[in-house]
Amino acid sequence: MDGPDLPDEILVDARGHRCPVPTLRLRKALEAAPAGARVRLLADDPMA
Repeated sequence: MDGPDLPDEILVDARGHRCPVPTLRLRKALEAAPAGARVRLLADDPMA
């Protein structure tokens, strides 16, 4: 699925934020991501 115009990965670093912020940031990244892109969420709130 990777093409020359797709980034290897979109990183959403939401560490240090409490829920629902990580989820909201992930949603925003997914809405903006091109089809086939990989999105990685980093979160340290157990509720996220």
